[in-house]
Order: sequence, then structure tokens, then C-alpha cells
Amino acid sequence: AEYMGESVNERTIIAEFRCQQTELTFNCAISYIVEKDFRKGLYLMSEGYFSLEEAKRVGGSMKSLAANFRAFDTEYITFVSLAEALQAYYQATEMLNCAVNDYEDLPIELVWEALDKLKTSSLLSKGESVEFVCMAEAQIGVVYYRYLMNQARAKAVFTECLDKAHTLQRNNYEDAWYKTAATSLKEIQDKIVQKEDSASQTERAKYLKELEAQIKLLNDHREDRDKDFVKFIFKEMPPTHRKDHAKLEPKMDGNTSLKKMLQKVICHYHPDRVDKVVDGVKHYVLCEEVTKRLTQRYELHKA
Repeated sequence: AEYMGESVNERTIIAEFRCQQTELTFNCAISYIVEKDFRKGLYLMSEGYFSLEEAKRVGGSMKSLAANFRAFDTEYITFVSLAEALQAYYQATEMLNCAVNDYEDLPIELVWEALDKLKTSSLLSKGESVEFVCMAEAQIGVVYYRYLMNQARAKAVFTECLDKAHTLQRNNYEDAWYKTAATSLKEIQDKIVQKEDSASQTERAKYLKELEAQIKLLNDHREDRDKDFVKFIFKEMPPTHRKDHAKLEPKMDGNTSLKKMLQKVICHYHPDRVDKVVDGVKHYVLCEEVTKRLTQRYELHKA
């Protein structure tokens, strides 16, 4: 039997040889893509696909090779997508370097173009390589943070990137993209905390000004005995954030040590038990000041 001038036996040998050639070339291409050399990877995937097409031309009707053809097609689509994802990633990185180094004023249109390429890289990698997705997302975070000054969006992207990175179940600390995402996120978080602390201190200073009379009273009673000081604060500055505050004043009998009494009172006044929204920030600050003085007395008993 002959087919296009070739015997069936020859066709089988040629088709199987082309399949082996495809497998070897694809495997070599995949190793380059895994090592992030997209140029060699794309070239060898193209060469391997040529062998695959030849195998299909000769043995397309052979049922014994049908599964191989389907597997090769899937492999080709997957790894060409990953190579193109790498290509988009490195093109975007080059654009960003160019935007910083080659222009006096930042060309924002070039930054947006780079961002689009990074999003394309992430999309092409999705479902195939968590690492490649993380690489793209880390760089997307950098674009939002360093170039577009969108700190909130950058924080969300870096957080998502690091969450994905943890699913890799390996040490990521040697990877440049991981270091970039981790250090940038920490920098953003530190700025947020610093800003919140600054705002909190400003707000606190405002209420301390309003509480000057109460603070003076607390200072005037700092020489009181512990029992007298507790009586004073329950009378003048009761823990009104507690519904049962009228019943909370400890009994001053001989069965309760001063240390335990102070422990209980600290619990009643502790600011963690104060809801700023319900009870007000002013009351919260007052409880901080009361707790501070009660804790100082408690520390003396511990010593």
C-alpha cells in the first residue's frame, strides 16, 4: 500500500520520527522558557511545531498517534503563551527603564503602555505559571507605586502578589520580583502607619487640651494612697463605657490585696474596652490617661 508515493510502513516511521523530533525540540524549548529565556524558547517552539505539522501531514490519519498530536498541540499553546508572557514582561521592563533614563520628563503614555504589557503578561500566564503571574504583578505594583503614585492600588497588587507567591511552597526570597513586592509593601505599610500615628497624635493632642482639668486632677492626686486614688477616679472619672460602671468600684475590705484591686480597676478602665465610636475619642483618651497612672501604681507592687 502506498500513500503520496510513500508506503504505509514508511509513513509510520516518518510520522513517529517527526513526533520524537517534536518532543525533543519542545522539551528543549520548555527548559529555556522555564529559565526565562523567551527568545530561544519561542524559536524552538516554532521549530518543534514545524516537525509536528510534518508528523500530522504524514500520519494525520493514524489513530495510534492521535493522542500524541493532541498533547503536542496543548503543549505548544501553553508554552508559547508563557514565552509571550515573558516577552511582554521584559518589553515592559525595558520601556520603564527607558521612561526613567532617556527622558527629561516622565513620558506617562510610555508608562501606561508598559502597564498594559504587564497586564497582558499576567493574563497569558494565568492558570499556567503562578511564578510568571507574580513576576508581572510585582512589576504592576511598582508602576502604580513609583510611576503613577497610586499607593492604595499598589498595596492591593503587592498583597495579592505575595499571597500567590506563598502557594509556590518554596523559598521565594532569592527572587528579585519577590524582594521588590515584599520591600515595597512594607514601605507602603510603614508610611500608612506613620500617617495614622501622626493623625492619631494630632487628634489625641486636641482632646488632651480639652481634658486639661481632668489631667490636672489626676496629677494632683498622684500622691494619694491606692485606695483613695481608686475612690477618686470612680467618683470624678467613672468608666461610663461600662453599663454597670456604678457597681464596679471595688470593695475596700481586708480580703482583697492592693495588687489585685489595681488589676481589676485597670481592666475596667483599659482603652481596649472603650468603643471610640460609641463612647467618643475624648473618653477613650481619658481612659488612656487613667490606665497609665493605674499601671504605674501596679508596677510598684510588682517590684
